[in-house]
Amino acid sequence: MIKQIVFAFFAIALAITNTSCDEKEKERPSPLRSDSTTIDSSNLKIEFGSPAVRERAIWGELVPFDKIWRTGANEATRLTTTKGIKINGVTLDSGKYSLFTIPREDEWTLILNENHKLWGTSDYDSTLDVLRVNILTRQTKEFSERLKFYFEDDSLKFHWKNLGFSLSLE
Repeated sequence: MIKQIVFAFFAIALAITNTSCDEKEKERPSPLRSDSTTIDSSNLKIEFGSPAVRERAIWGELVPFDKIWRTGANEATRLTTTKGIKINGVTLDSGKYSLFTIPREDEWTLILNENHKLWGTSDYDSTLDVLRVNILTRQTKEFSERLKFYFEDDSLKFHWKNLGFSLSLE
């Protein structure tokens, strides 16, 4: 009888904890999002905080030009690959990486860094960069209220507000 009571107590506590965590995630202004794919037997996953535009000026203001950006909100965006891949023709070994960009008006720099446990950019160390590539951004016809990364057609795509870019993956 005591075992049943103890088990019931733990089951209820677990259910309350899970519900509480789900509710906190829903209330978060920039909820955590992820996407995953498999390319040539390499499993890839991207995890990112997804802020909303909320009628704010984004490019050059909320996200300043010529400064490193975590390319999302809260924790640094994280890219994981189980095998080596090429991103825009540049080789990346398997592992977990934080993803940053340096936005500019016409061309951005994409950065992958060994330290995948960063919050924002405060502890970013450029000596731990493993990949840097320049990427062209493009204006999009569709408006995206929330920042998003997603995999499509052997590429990693980014879209927020009216701006996007695509990275080829092989």
